Amino acid sequence: MDELKITRHFLERISERVLGLTNPIKCFKVGKKELKRVMSTRQKINLDFFVHTKGIVKIPTANHTMIVRDGVAVTIY
Repeated sequence: MDELKITRHFLERISERVLGLTNPIKCFKVGKKELKRVMSTRQKINLDFFVHTKGIVKIPTANHTMIVRDGVAVTIY
């Protein structure tokens, strides 16, 4: 999970859709910390497995689907 890169768009979406915040998280370090906090152990293991995959990967979570492209978290819906 430490090797995962995240985009500003991903930070905005996770703030809005997962955390329910009205003001999006601006700091990437805080965003990764919050992502680790809300994910289960199994979800973290799955994310670590797919972080080195080339192309687009859709990773289902409990209530959302995370899109990772070439090791970069792009969005979550």
